[in-house]
Amino acid sequence: MFWPILTSFTLLTTVSALDSIDYPLLADIPLRDDFNGLPIPVKFADHTPDSIKTEHVNIEYWGSGIIEGTVFDNLSMQVTPNNHDRALTAPQEGYFDHNTYKTLRIVSEKYEFMYTVWCNGEHELYDMKRDPYQTFNLYAKQPQCSSYNIAQLVKRLDTLVLTLKNCQGDSCRHPWKAMFPSGEVTSLQHALATSYDEFFSSQPWVSFDECTQGYIPELEGPARPYLYQGSFARDAELRDEHWI
Repeated sequence: MFWPILTSFTLLTTVSALDSIDYPLLADIPLRDDFNGLPIPVKFADHTPDSIKTEHVNIEYWGSGIIEGTVFDNLSMQVTPNNHDRALTAPQEGYFDHNTYKTLRIVSEKYEFMYTVWCNGEHELYDMKRDPYQTFNLYAKQPQCSSYNIAQLVKRLDTLVLTLKNCQGDSCRHPWKAMFPSGEVTSLQHALATSYDEFFSSQPWVSFDECTQGYIPELEGPARPYLYQGSFARDAELRDEHWI
């Protein structure tokens, strides 16, 4: 892929997503308040200690999954592509039903995790540094793994997903700041301090009321997290100031 400014064989390790790509491609336009992503620092001058960095990427999907190719056809379930009236439509191979989910990838030099909440209530958690091929689901396993308390880790990651699911602008770019407006926490490493256990345990869980074929807000469970104030969470009326 041709990328403006970069020379051949340049390697960037910045955590980024699709909403980070537009800025350098669109004539290096300035960051606006309503943009959800941070520009990828494609200029070497951008790689300074003062650069604003992020450690997360969130992914959402609604609907059925489709198998591309024939290698895994035997693993797919038979569901109908017409979800409005399944009784009148013949089953079709190659589709996965219940493929609505929310996923978080969080990356730093010290840790790398993937956490997923599925619409049917299932969860996945992988330590991507030790298990890059996602073969061992840590969710609901032993309480200690890779030096992390799993229950403690899951609650932080779930609250981060809850923060990102309806974010806009700065709350998407800096979700920890959205949860901790005074700046006490800026990374997962900070959030794992035991002093925040009570705050995170008070947060609602990310959930779905049912598996749908599209985004239906009233079926998506809690909308956003409580905000941190001292040693406790603010009520729901005050937390709306960081979201639309």
